[in-house]
Amino acid sequence: MAKFQKGQSGNPAGRPKIERKSNEELRQMIRDFVSGVLNIEDLKRDFEQIKKPELRFKIRQDLIKLIVPDPINPEKLTDEQLSQIIEYLQKNGNN
Repeated sequence: MAKFQKGQSGNPAGRPKIERKSNEELRQMIRDFVSGVLNIEDLKRDFEQIKKPELRFKIRQDLIKLIVPDPINPEKLTDEQLSQIIEYLQKNGNN
């Protein structure tokens, strides 16, 4: 037999709501952080409040993508793009 009557639970108020930040709020936080408005300690504190390890991992991956671009597959570049790269390397290769 069920512990509670149908339609009722042991928590009538339901699951507590958590505040979720919208994508735009997150983008603004990153812009603020990059421009120096947001303190690194504030960012660390906010990050440490995320309890799910898989979400923390995903956030780190997404932030890394902002810093380190995806590798370029030369086989997918056009001849013009390859020529531009070669020209750039010839000009700036010694630097």
